[in-house]
Amino acid sequence: KAAAAVQQYTEYAPLCFCQPNADYNTIYLGICKDQAGFRIEVSEYDEQNDSQQVKLIAQDPVQLLYAEADFENYYLPYARDAELPGVGGRYYFNRLFQEPLKPCFFETKARIRRRGLWTWGHKIYDYRRYIDNMVRLKLNTLIIWNDYPPVNIGDVIAYAHENGVQLFMGFAWGWDTTMPDISKWPQIADQVIEEYRRIYADIPCDGIYFQTFTEHSSDVMNGLVVAEAAVDLVNQISQAVLAHNPKLEILFGLHATSVLNRLDTFKRLDPRVSIIWEDVGAFPYHYMPAKVENFSETRKLNRQLQTLRSGGFGAVLKGVICLDWAAFQHQDGPFVMGCQSAADIEIPQRTKEVLREMQAFWLKYAGYAQELISDLNEDALITCLVEDGYFEKAINFPTAVYAQMLWDSTTPTQELLSQVAQRQDVEFF
Repeated sequence: KAAAAVQQYTEYAPLCFCQPNADYNTIYLGICKDQAGFRIEVSEYDEQNDSQQVKLIAQDPVQLLYAEADFENYYLPYARDAELPGVGGRYYFNRLFQEPLKPCFFETKARIRRRGLWTWGHKIYDYRRYIDNMVRLKLNTLIIWNDYPPVNIGDVIAYAHENGVQLFMGFAWGWDTTMPDISKWPQIADQVIEEYRRIYADIPCDGIYFQTFTEHSSDVMNGLVVAEAAVDLVNQISQAVLAHNPKLEILFGLHATSVLNRLDTFKRLDPRVSIIWEDVGAFPYHYMPAKVENFSETRKLNRQLQTLRSGGFGAVLKGVICLDWAAFQHQDGPFVMGCQSAADIEIPQRTKEVLREMQAFWLKYAGYAQELISDLNEDALITCLVEDGYFEKAINFPTAVYAQMLWDSTTPTQELLSQVAQRQDVEFF
């Protein structure tokens, strides 16, 4: 990846050596267990030897991939910037690797430990390029929802793991917008447990993400308190599933709109189950980044939810792009996921129009997202709904901004937006 970044600006393929070679400008790639995150170091130009050294040092191989991506996307735009002597203004770009590079020392590590994307699996068109772009954004968690698991899910998981990405399989646990009759709960629980054992138990994923009957705004349905009913059903199913596989990580995608008045109920949820909160309020929890009304209440609630219980905490952030539900069709059965060729993947005009609107409001309201993200615990699992954005074809600006905020929430918002906008792999619509 570092060699590919260099070759963009040269007419030759960089040579590769296992040992230092003083006759060349050199990029060193190294693993150091004492390094937190990674660092990018560019030495001063050595006039005597007519050479210069770049060091990319990381704590592990995955972090080294991140270092190579940031070298290309953050350091090189900085290095290209030039000033006209005597004028003090930028006139054009430095000729990279033909003139000395700007010296720098840059050290960084992740603000949030687990950072990812949430999508329907049938809207991943090229899983390799999809995961490659996740790595470029330093993302390491992927939640995919399917009516039926893809037949090639083993290959997808293997490629994700090669690139340091955890993959969680999503499926329903008695999910519906209506509350099932309590008399059917044992049947529902048995069906879910059987589905897990029959379909998911042998899939080498990193865990299960599920949703149940909370995606609505009523806190009481069919005479039952939604929060209490959900906790009872989830505890019953999760305890059975964990008895089958004690090491399984279970993520409960919980829509806040139906349980906000009953939050204390979730203190009795099995602590081995992590709650991944959705629909908590204003942007960045809202689908539309223009919806920032009552943001202060959303931020207060976000803080409260992190200390609500002893189990794990996470969030599904939004404001990028969701499915076109008017044209949605469920899968009729197992399918092959994400094996289309690059030439066959074209972003529809309708999708471009949605992404254009989303990026406009991210430019306007990104500060709200950064404020909320800055409150998140480093051990949270934070994912972003990017359901049908053709992410493997083009990294859109809002997703890149979101990813960088999870990595670094302290850089001032306007500076962070400027840095992301200069990435060569980010496309504006």
